[in-house]
This record gives sequence, C-alpha cells and structure tokens, in this order.
Amino acid sequence: MKVKNLFLSVILFLFSCNLYAQSYSVWFNNPTHNSTVSGSVIDNTRSSIDISFGWSGQKANSQNKWKFKVIKDILVGGGNTYAETWVYEDTPYCTLPGDVLYQNWYVIYMYEEDYITKILTQRASTSYITVTVQQTVYVENNFGTGTVSVNGSPYGSGSVFNLSYGQGLSLAAIENQVDAQGYTRVWNTSGSNQSTWKVESSIQSYSSSYTYNATLNQNGIHIRAELRKVCNISFNGPVTANGNYYYSQPVSVTALGYTRSDYIDMGFSSWGDGNSQNPRSFTVYNNASYSINYAGIKPNNGYKNLQFVGSTGQNIQLQWSEHPNSAVNQYQIWRRVKHNGVTGPDTQIGTVGRGVCSFTDYQYVYTSSYSDDLLWYDVRAYYSTAGTYADAEYNAAFGRIDYRKEENSNLVSEISNELPGNYDLSNYPNPFNPTTTISYQLPENSFVTIKIFDILGKEVTTLINENKPAGYYTVIFDAGHSERGRGMTSGVYIYTISANGFVQSKKMLLAK
Repeated sequence: MKVKNLFLSVILFLFSCNLYAQSYSVWFNNPTHNSTVSGSVIDNTRSSIDISFGWSGQKANSQNKWKFKVIKDILVGGGNTYAETWVYEDTPYCTLPGDVLYQNWYVIYMYEEDYITKILTQRASTSYITVTVQQTVYVENNFGTGTVSVNGSPYGSGSVFNLSYGQGLSLAAIENQVDAQGYTRVWNTSGSNQSTWKVESSIQSYSSSYTYNATLNQNGIHIRAELRKVCNISFNGPVTANGNYYYSQPVSVTALGYTRSDYIDMGFSSWGDGNSQNPRSFTVYNNASYSINYAGIKPNNGYKNLQFVGSTGQNIQLQWSEHPNSAVNQYQIWRRVKHNGVTGPDTQIGTVGRGVCSFTDYQYVYTSSYSDDLLWYDVRAYYSTAGTYADAEYNAAFGRIDYRKEENSNLVSEISNELPGNYDLSNYPNPFNPTTTISYQLPENSFVTIKIFDILGKEVTTLINENKPAGYYTVIFDAGHSERGRGMTSGVYIYTISANGFVQSKKMLLAK
C-alpha cells in the first residue's frame, strides 16, 4: 500500500513539474517592428491597419481558450490614439487604428481563459513594436474619368497613392480628354472660370503642373485637376456670339435682325423661353441650341429693281418688280424735286395696289440732261402684317414740269385711272422725332378730319378738318410745334382719320 501511494505521488509530482515548465510565446506576423504600412482611411488623421499574429504554448486544460488583447498604445512619439481589441484563438487577426505619419506602438497580451470560471491568466506578451502608417491620397480629374500624370506616368482618375512623411507627388493635368458625355476637357487659363488644382475644395495652383507633399491632417484627401468642359452654343438666327465656351462661362448675346428670303426684314421678338431682353446674358453649362422668335418688321428693298421707262419729252414712268411676300398689298410712290438748286420735301404722289408694278408721273417729263430739275423717285412697299413701309431708297432722273398738262385732253382720264380705290392712313417714319409725314388717300370727295391723341385719349391737335377731293395727300405732324408744344413726351400716340363715315386709327411712337 505504501508503495502504491508513493508511485502516485511521483506521478503527480512529475505532471506538476511538466505543467510549470511550459513555455508560452506570442508574436506579430504582420506588421513587423519598424515597418511602414498603409491602411484603410478612417478620417483625416487615422487609418485602420490589419494585424495578424501567432503563439505557442499548452493549455492547463484542453477545454480552456486562448484569448488575446491587442493594444495600440500612446507612448512618446506614438501618435494620439489609444485603442484595444480582444480576439480568441480561432481568429488570430484584427484591425486597429494608426495615426497617419506617426510611429505607432502596438503590443499583444496572451491569456488563458478558464472554461468554467472565465478567469484569465496571462501567459505571455510581445514587446512593443513601432509601425509608421502612411497617408492615403486620391488623385483624380473633376469629371471622374480619364487619366492624370503622376510622377511622369499616366494613372487613371481616382488612383490611390500612399505617402510617407515628406514624400511628394509631381502632378500634371492632361488636356483634350473626352469625358463620358462627349465633352472635350481643357486647362483654361483665362476668364473668370480658370482651371485649378484643388486639395478638396481649397485651390492650390492655377498652373497645369503641381507638386503635393504628404501633410499631417490630410489623410484621405482628394487632389483634383479641375479641367474645364468645352461647350458649343448655337442659335437659329444671327447673333453676336456663337461657338465654343468654357463651362459656367457667362456670355452676353445680342440677337440680330436679318432679311428673309421673301424680302421681309425680320427683327428680334423674344427668346425661345419668352424672355424679351436683348442683349441677354447666358451662363454656359452644356452644348446647347437656343431659339429666337422673330417678327416681320418691314419690307426690304432688295426685290425692287426700280427702273425708269421712256425717253426725252415723255412723262416719267416707273417700273418695278412685284414684292414676293403676298402680305405686301400696296406701294406708295414718292418724289423729291431739286429746282433752281433748292431741294424740296419728300412728297407722296400716289399709291397703287398689289399687282400694279408701274406708275406714270404726269406732272414731269424726261430731259436729256440736268437742264431743269433733278428728280428722285421711290416706291415703298407696304407690309400689311406689321403695318409698315419699306425704307426710303430713291432713284434719280433728269426732268422738268410738263407744261402740256392743262392742254392734254387725255390727261384727266389717265390720272383718274390711278385714283385710290379705298381709304387708307399711314405715317413715316415711325418711330419719329420730332416730325413724321402722315399719308392718307380718299377714293371719293370727302369731309376729312385727322386728329392726334395721347395714349390716355386726350386730344393733342387737329391736323385736317376740311373737304377734300378724291386723291392722295400728306400732312406733316411736328411734335415740337403742336398745340401742346414741349409738353409732348416720348411715348405712343394715336392718329385718327374720319371721312364720309370711314374711321381708322393707328399708333405712332415719339422717341425723343
């Protein structure tokens, strides 16, 4: 019995000696001491780094577990962040933060956890290791695609670079790249929207080349080449601005008039969006086509081809081409005479309807030279849509008064064939300052009243108030010598004719 007890005591002693003679060890696999690593950005000062480790040693009980405490500590020169995490033996890895561009201190403690009491018994620990965490930056174009030159080589936009303290990147923008929407991108050095290099939203350089050096508190920043989009703008009519402009560039545009193929002068009415301001400022953001609404202003004289027909001694006869626009429904005939060196006023001597492209002036005959009078004639097309006449454009001829007028028995019937067929009223020029000529025609003998009113309906003056035979007439209205005199201000006025029950009113604009 004593021998048996002695044997058991020896066994227990040997087991006890083996237990306490166990060696425990834990070590870093990654990172290693004095290494430099990159990590995943947490914020502008920290990145998380991956840590893995190994260990050796035998548990006191096979049901116990190994448990490890991994610490990022604060030591002199070791950054500003303390952090720790616990992991079990089945996951011998973890992530911990690291202060960017600092030497960070890490240590691992190894514990055995009793499977019943959960009491931890420390078995081993590593020495502190120092690890420098690099700064992470992203280099990109502002349009998200394309390439950027980094240290002399092209890299795709959004490329990641990890920098140690003091390390730099030599950057250069690459021009004439085409973005995903098909716009060409360039480095703009002029105007209000110049290209820049930016670190986040802060402008660093207006040069297409830029050097960035690793800097504290800038972890995870985006370094961006701001290349400008080249946009093309076009209009459906003539303007002072067409062509290529940079993105967000302000452009002042004036819509210009033009002459339509049917010889109607077109003028700006409004922009396609209803805005009537001209000139107008646009800010260019994309390729764009802008529409302009035009309105017919007046007939153009390009169609006219006015000619004199006949020979010396014959009455002066005019011929012209029909205006191609059907809304031109009549023509006024005007004459100016220079007699004895004195030039008289422009005088309307007739009106003919559409389809009539000739007119005979029975008051004058041709001469072969400037022996008597110098005559100028003009035919002015009337555009009924706008109520306007073509601009004055005179042709000259030599002539004199036809002294046979009263002896010519055929003359009365010839003239009567050219009397107006209807009442009409117009003025030229319009707008005016201070005078305008009001023309009217009477198809029959009439008592005629012509008055001027302001826009509120108050009478300004009476120009005509008398009997008139059928024919063509003009009267000059002088705003500077009206009954109201200088009281007339710029604005719209109404002129009205009343004759044999016919009443017509039209507007004219005094523009001082």
